[in-house]
Amino acid sequence: MSIIRNQCSFLVDWFDPESSTIRKFVLNFSINDNCVEMIDVKKNKIFLHRTHCDEILLKDLFIGNSVKLFSRILKIVDYGDRYTKSYLESTNYQCTIAFLRPHANDSKSELFQDLINHGFEFINLLMVEFNEEIKRIMSQQEYTARIPISSMLNGPVIVFQLRGVNAVQKLQDVVGPADREEALSNYPHSLRARYSHLGASNLYVATEETVQELSEIFFPMSEPRVTLRPYCVLDNSTTLCIIKPHALKQGNMANILRMIEEHKFEITGMRMMMMDHSSVVRLLEIYHGVVSEYPGYVTQLLSGKCLALEIKGPLGSHETAKELRPNTIRAMYGRNSVENAVHVTDLPEDAFFEDRTGQRGRGIHHLTFCANQHYITTDPRSGLELPKLVV
Repeated sequence: MSIIRNQCSFLVDWFDPESSTIRKFVLNFSINDNCVEMIDVKKNKIFLHRTHCDEILLKDLFIGNSVKLFSRILKIVDYGDRYTKSYLESTNYQCTIAFLRPHANDSKSELFQDLINHGFEFINLLMVEFNEEIKRIMSQQEYTARIPISSMLNGPVIVFQLRGVNAVQKLQDVVGPADREEALSNYPHSLRARYSHLGASNLYVATEETVQELSEIFFPMSEPRVTLRPYCVLDNSTTLCIIKPHALKQGNMANILRMIEEHKFEITGMRMMMMDHSSVVRLLEIYHGVVSEYPGYVTQLLSGKCLALEIKGPLGSHETAKELRPNTIRAMYGRNSVENAVHVTDLPEDAFFEDRTGQRGRGIHHLTFCANQHYITTDPRSGLELPKLVV
């Protein structure tokens, strides 16, 4: 393959739902004009001719990430040529991983906002239940075996992946030393100095040695080595809330989480994901033919990553909210009736419908939490279990 300067090339996988197979492509991205092209590797022929695309930015293109191109979710598995590898590695962008321990969750929105303010981008986030299987897998690795996770077992842990310039070392510097007295004395602006409960056993950040092994365990690019069990509460007072792609892209994730917490809701489940077309149609089917914005709702949820929340505890249109309840999430972070910041389960019967939606599609790409029953459904390649949890 010839190398074209000012063009980055990547090897990508696409899960074809029609044949239930993974198809491999070369994705070419023009740095100058945001044009894309796809080549079918097996057939060695053009699959998508060169065309302009506003959906993808250069910052989204890195190994391990998933991007959405004309409704297809593409998993980036490798560089396509030497130029791309050299060019992107020269930018010093990295991914890193951290764990937030259960009883540190009360301040997660503040902590997340601090990380965003320091220039980090959240690219993956999942609330999981750490169990003996995770402990066993980590103990078998050369470097993760040294991570003390015993205090994190048998409860929810938020695992999140961040991206930024020199992210691994920068996150360690921002968090500060494990000893809080040292943090207070020598690093007063560090997170551990500012948040009294963020000791080494409550917040773990990856090192240069552990980051690769942790990425392979929690956010694998191929066959997962461990079954991750998403954490959710089996309670009849929980419901579904999805922070929409436009709100995440605008950097409002932490602000929305803060508002949910300030209004005395408890966030009992979290997962960042990309939804495919069939998943979105099933989720929003109850609005089809009922509200004129339905096509816009579908397009918005397909436009990028969402953050699904299971919330416990008291959440109409953006314009109505602004007039009647000016301090609501939709009034503050919505743009219009389609880009209205969050999707929520509106009525008990909607909750039941969305629950059945999850039950029907075992290949669905999102978490569904509802009032009386809980289903966790996802892409079968992701390593997440697909249990039916009934209260």
